[in-house]
Amino acid sequence: MNSIETLTTFFGRCTVINFGWLFIGGLSWILVKEGSSKFASTLFGVTKEEIKAVFFHGLMQYRAAVFVLNLVPYIALEIMA
Repeated sequence: MNSIETLTTFFGRCTVINFGWLFIGGLSWILVKEGSSKFASTLFGVTKEEIKAVFFHGLMQYRAAVFVLNLVPYIALEIMA
């Protein structure tokens, strides 16, 4: 098996798995945002708005990492192959 084909398969599968986790994280943020933010605000002693902002910021950082570390190499390898 060619090494470029192997890397393309690897990055393609990584992209799919990470987008799945991103979808699950976004869905959980939509579905349980009030309950989890209330629990976390009492646990950590911060406001619910801060918890929501931190979670959303973390999701956006994860999305950026998936694009840069998985999707872009996959597209580059597809172009090379």
